Amino acid sequence: RSFNDLSSLVNRLGYFGFLSTFTKITDGLRCTTASRTSYLRLLRALAGMGGRHDSTTYQALNHRGIIANPNCTTILMCVALYPLHRVSPIQRIVAATYQSASGAGARAMKELWEQSRDVLDGKPAQPEIFPYPIAFNLFPHNSPIQDNHYCQEEMKMVEESRKIMSAPDLRLTATCVRVPVLRAHAEALNVEFAQPFAVEDACALLAQAPGVTLIEDWQANRFPMPIDVSGQDAVAVGRIRQDISHPNALDLWLCGDQIRKGAALNAIQIAEYLVANGGFSKALT
Repeated sequence: RSFNDLSSLVNRLGYFGFLSTFTKITDGLRCTTASRTSYLRLLRALAGMGGRHDSTTYQALNHRGIIANPNCTTILMCVALYPLHRVSPIQRIVAATYQSASGAGARAMKELWEQSRDVLDGKPAQPEIFPYPIAFNLFPHNSPIQDNHYCQEEMKMVEESRKIMSAPDLRLTATCVRVPVLRAHAEALNVEFAQPFAVEDACALLAQAPGVTLIEDWQANRFPMPIDVSGQDAVAVGRIRQDISHPNALDLWLCGDQIRKGAALNAIQIAEYLVANGGFSKALT
């Protein structure tokens, strides 16, 4: 069918060369496309977050063409931080991510299972999908290293977060790590705000934020874990505390299932938001 005959399109396309051509076909037409491909994320003017979580979704109502769904680590972080950013603009983020095998696909998950079995049986781990053994090991994220010595995954977080929060001058640095967890990512964040942000106020906001679950039990030392969010839609946030080195900064910890909220679910939520708010009909005028 012609793209001009469609009001929306959900696609999963796996090859960069084809995607660059596909973009030229759909760009400027009346079809609004929510795309999960990384090829588009750093090239498009808009990065959608889905639903109620960020400012660019509202811009998307008047957008024609392709809305690029962000990277999984960016989505999980921004779902947690955007409610706070609306109250006191974020000035700087220092992020460390702990990314599970599922972020590299089903074959990578299988490799973690098989390597774990082999190591427990006294056999050497044989990496195929990952560059190094993943069982009982961790290593800096395996995406390509850029000229500035950050890896591609880290730079995605920098560029996409600026778009999502409509903060082109946001200072963000990230260190992404691959860990031997089957499913769901974790992130440790240090966040500097424009003004001091009380921990109690941050907890109250996050407890009411859509798509967020607050797990905060200091007495039991119980905070979010990957097993809490595996197969779940919400991002779990906890261990929120005042940064003892900066009066305007908070430290927090989060976990989220990057297969769900960090991937396909978010693209569907973008489409649902457009449908509910007349975005597709506006794109057709």
